[in-house]
Amino acid sequence: MAEVSTERQLNERQKKLVKQLLDLFEAAKKARQDVEPVWEDITSYVLPRITEIKPQALPKAARYGEKMYTSEPVSALRLASDGTSGYMMPRTAHWVRMEPRDRSAYEIPGVRKFFQDSTEVLHAELNRSNFYGEMTPILDNGFSIGTSVAFVEDDEESGSVNIISCDPSEIFISENKYKKVDTFFRYHWMTGEQVLERYPDAVKGKFEEEIKQNPLELHAILHCVYKREDRIHERVDAANKPIASVHILVEKQHLLRESGYDLQRFVAWRHRRIPGTAYGGSPAWDALADILRLNQHSMDLLDASHLAVRPPIAYPSEMYDIDISPNGMNPYRLPGRVPQKLDVLGEFPVGLDREEAIGKAIRDHFQTDFFLLLTHSDRQKTAFEVSEMAGERAAVMSTVIGRIESELIDPVLEIIYNLAYEAGRMPDPPQALLEHGGGEFKWEYVGPLAQLQRRHHGQRTRSQIFMEALPILERFPEAGDILDADALFKEILTEGGMNADLLRDEDEVAAMRRDRAEAEAAQMQAQMMNEAVKAGGGGKKPEPGSPADELMVGGNGARATPSDL
Repeated sequence: MAEVSTERQLNERQKKLVKQLLDLFEAAKKARQDVEPVWEDITSYVLPRITEIKPQALPKAARYGEKMYTSEPVSALRLASDGTSGYMMPRTAHWVRMEPRDRSAYEIPGVRKFFQDSTEVLHAELNRSNFYGEMTPILDNGFSIGTSVAFVEDDEESGSVNIISCDPSEIFISENKYKKVDTFFRYHWMTGEQVLERYPDAVKGKFEEEIKQNPLELHAILHCVYKREDRIHERVDAANKPIASVHILVEKQHLLRESGYDLQRFVAWRHRRIPGTAYGGSPAWDALADILRLNQHSMDLLDASHLAVRPPIAYPSEMYDIDISPNGMNPYRLPGRVPQKLDVLGEFPVGLDREEAIGKAIRDHFQTDFFLLLTHSDRQKTAFEVSEMAGERAAVMSTVIGRIESELIDPVLEIIYNLAYEAGRMPDPPQALLEHGGGEFKWEYVGPLAQLQRRHHGQRTRSQIFMEALPILERFPEAGDILDADALFKEILTEGGMNADLLRDEDEVAAMRRDRAEAEAAQMQAQMMNEAVKAGGGGKKPEPGSPADELMVGGNGARATPSDL
């Protein structure tokens, strides 16, 4: 009887949870309505692969780009998205590395090798996953509608990380009091067969039979992820994780799964925050007036060209069946009674030059010139001048790049690192590092764009600083006394990508230097003994107690003879 009561209480709790989450979802849907009209315009003319914004009773097919009369905005988006990806995170280079928050940790033996090994494993994880492929739609969404959401999970079958770029129509978000997105609703569709495969323990009885009868029928699934406030800290099961993850079958208001995460798996990036809403703005928001104007202008030019090559025809009423195709033959009786074209076009003053001006304004919003600077730069400019120009434009983009790093790349890398570590694919940190400061680390971006920004802001590499200081050291050698040469050389080598395995630890270096010093001292002693013997007259023995006699005595107390020299 007690088991029945407990099960009834559990069912009541689940029903209450489902109702609360569905109510919150309705509120999130209402909050998103303010930005949906702008999203619809942007997806129609800038991001045509998105054919629907509002969640539908059932997904429907739509024609790709049916409202578009120019591809200029699509081209600008493509260049901004691909250029950002290529300059920030090129697949062919190590564009990010793990660094300790406290750089003094590098003084601990093994720490430098740990961070270098972890960086290598991280890039292996990125290359093995779909990270670089999914970055394209993720950046597309951010540069167009202004809000991009991704979900990161571990693919246990392949032993790699899987990233899902969520369709904008599926995603509803809300912020906490610090304006950080902490609540996600994903409203998506699955076939009955997929529901049975994904939630085998949650679909039973009559509904299971209905699904098996029509396995291809679509069902709406609501995935809710939020910070769990009512967790029982003493329990360590999935239902008490800090981040709640709840899956609901919407049509039946049925709880499919209640679990959770230790670390948020959803990531939301806003190209630019808009006060008053959880959703972001973008270059496409700013350029929307020009985008709509260019599309209308292109449509008008197309209509004008049609009127020019296919003008309306006025023809006599008796010639009711005329042929206006090429080489068409039309009989007539009277010379004045022939078809004539009507000149309704007149003079159309706006042409391609105006269209190019509007297109340039759109490209400026997306800052596409930065990514084409090296290709389209003036051939008269030197490499230094081009580099300076690129640095200035990179500095202008620092706000955008900062948000991409803090809201998108940082959390994605953190999730990937934690999933790989839990799966045993990451090296364990040295115990001494954990005792030093908890082993906290950060992501150091070293890709082409990060280097341009540092160079422009005067953040030069240690090698560059040392080369600038070299003339001073040559003029005033004593100034070098303030430098820790070992630490400087190690930093320069590490900064250049030197593998930590090739660097000896401090104890080994100290032993080598001690042996070298002893060898040099022995050689100097032998040389002095030789000179003392020569000064004393060749084979003549030095007087006992004299300086020459003391040089003849070795470290073990044995007396050297001239033959030993």
